[in-house]
Amino acid sequence: MHDTRLRRTFATMPARPHALDDAMPAHPHSALTLARIAAAALIAAATLPCSAGPLAAAADERWVAASPRDAAMAWAWDAREVQGPAGLRCGAPSHEFVRLPAQGLMQGTLGATPQDAERRARALGVRRFPVATHRINCDNATFDLHMLGRDRALIGWDGRVLALRRTAADASPLATVQRLLEGHLGTDMAHTPAHARALQRWMTPALNARISAYFARPRPRDEVPPINGDPYTNSQEEPDGVTLQPGPVQGDHATVVAHLAGAGRQWQLTYRLRRTGGQWRIDDIESPDGPRYAALLRQ
Repeated sequence: MHDTRLRRTFATMPARPHALDDAMPAHPHSALTLARIAAAALIAAATLPCSAGPLAAAADERWVAASPRDAAMAWAWDAREVQGPAGLRCGAPSHEFVRLPAQGLMQGTLGATPQDAERRARALGVRRFPVATHRINCDNATFDLHMLGRDRALIGWDGRVLALRRTAADASPLATVQRLLEGHLGTDMAHTPAHARALQRWMTPALNARISAYFARPRPRDEVPPINGDPYTNSQEEPDGVTLQPGPVQGDHATVVAHLAGAGRQWQLTYRLRRTGGQWRIDDIESPDGPRYAALLRQ
């Protein structure tokens, strides 16, 4: 799974990216985040086969500073470690995907009020809220990668804000589900034709055809639709956090299990993927307590 392109020596942090008015504090682990991950681990241990991969995983990736003058600064991770400048390195990282309001960005340092935080976030390039965020939990700190769009993100570190761009990533089933979440968690998560089109690159042609047929069927305006919630997280309320666990790969078929927490509960679902055209794409989504996504789309 590990991409050898990601394992290289990185330069130190450049002299001065975007600066915050107030120095940012050190980033200790969030007790709530660790509690969610621990709870997910207990659920997974009881319900998943031993062939499943590590909990709280993410695709192997490499990011570099977006500014050409800072291009020597690079940051990368795989299942074993995070590599990068001093202060952004650690071993055995765990990963969580969350959605944050403006006040939650940059470890909560953007403003004392929602209005101030949103104004400063927009000045940094954020265009919509909440913001899909890739949270990396290390033994020495927690780092948040705030997604600005496909392959672009912001990170706050040592009192500064650095714009990053993704230059390498593996092509695993896990990476496909991660990209789906990056494009989904930073929206209102509504099941609409427009949002389905925005995510269709991560679905198989067969699943996209079922989604199009579902939305094309006429329905009474006063009738509750068969899919009354978010099928991509199996919830009517937004999750606080999602962790991913790669499942077995069998030929052109694979699974990724998502562990979710929010609104006082924990649940899981399974993304079923198929390799088509040389790419892993989501072919169905399965919940332990209900019909699969493809079955709901036929109604």
